[in-house]
Amino acid sequence: MAIDKIQSESINLADNFDFTGNVTGAGEANTPYFYAHTDDGQSISGSTNVKIQYNTEVLDTDSAYDPSTNHRFTVPTGKGGVYFLSACFRIHSTSDFDNCQFKFYKNGSEIVSHNLYHHHYETRQGNIILDLDAGDYIEVYTYLGSGENLTTSYASNYFYGYRIKST
Repeated sequence: MAIDKIQSESINLADNFDFTGNVTGAGEANTPYFYAHTDDGQSISGSTNVKIQYNTEVLDTDSAYDPSTNHRFTVPTGKGGVYFLSACFRIHSTSDFDNCQFKFYKNGSEIVSHNLYHHHYETRQGNIILDLDAGDYIEVYTYLGSGENLTTSYASNYFYGYRIKST
C-alpha cells in the first residue's frame, strides 16, 4: 500500500506498511545494560548483612558495573531513567533455616527485602523496577539467620539490568 499523504482519518492500522527510509523515534536501545555472575563460591557470614559479590562481568555497555571493588551497578552520567534489575543467588547448604533474606540496596540503603525460608540448596531471585538518576547505585545483599557461615553456589548467581525508559 503506497501512501502519498497521511491523514489520520484514512489510515487503517490493521494494514501492513513498508518503509523505504529510516524510522526514528520508535523505541529505545535499552542501554545501558549489564550482566555479571560469580565464578566461585563466596563465604557468607551468618547473622549479618553481606553483599553478594558478582565478580565476573559478561556484558556491560557503559562500564557501569564494577565487578572487582564495589560489586555494584552505577547509573552513568546522562543515563537516568526507569531500570529493570534482576539478581539471583544460591546458598550451597543442606541446612534448613527460617531467615534467609534477599535484599536490594540503593545508594547504600535497603529498599527491598524478601524474607524466605531456606530449604536444601534453594535459589533466591528478586526483580525490581526503579526510577534511577545518574550516580545512583544498586547492590545485592543477603542475611542468613542460620547463625553459621555458609557459601554461595557459584553456578546459580547472577545480577543484571537494563534501562527500559530514559528520563
